[in-house]
Amino acid sequence: MEDTEMPHKLDVHKTVQAVAVLLHSDRCDRMSYLRLLKLLYIADRESLAETGRSMTGDRVLAMKHGPVLSEVYNLVDATPAESPAWSEFLRKDGYHLELVRDPGTSELPRYDLRKLREIAARYKDCDEWANTRACTCRRQTGKCGPRWPAAA
Repeated sequence: MEDTEMPHKLDVHKTVQAVAVLLHSDRCDRMSYLRLLKLLYIADRESLAETGRSMTGDRVLAMKHGPVLSEVYNLVDATPAESPAWSEFLRKDGYHLELVRDPGTSELPRYDLRKLREIAARYKDCDEWANTRACTCRRQTGKCGPRWPAAA
């Protein structure tokens, strides 16, 4: 079987900026990393469905509590030495991710900024577990969050 999957390459700088937009949306620059991973996943998948391109360039990883972006998930647990581009701006504190320095938004197209803010507003009153349910496959539950195009 030939591999027809699109090549993936995480854009760390753009992803850090996307994470910062989501963290700013909570007005405290701190968020549960599970919530953040879910919001970023939803924004990335909607971008892919609407524009044909991933916002982050990351692959999806199936996890116990629903899908996440694979390399972003790894970056959350990375040491500063393993990912200085991430650690320069973001720090993990227990189950939260904090913005320690603003990376700006120069790498993000207007569509991405709009989509990230739209997702943050849509799920502002939802905790991470509601966001986890929003990422659950419709075939399993028959209801819930964003609908993705069926895989070919």
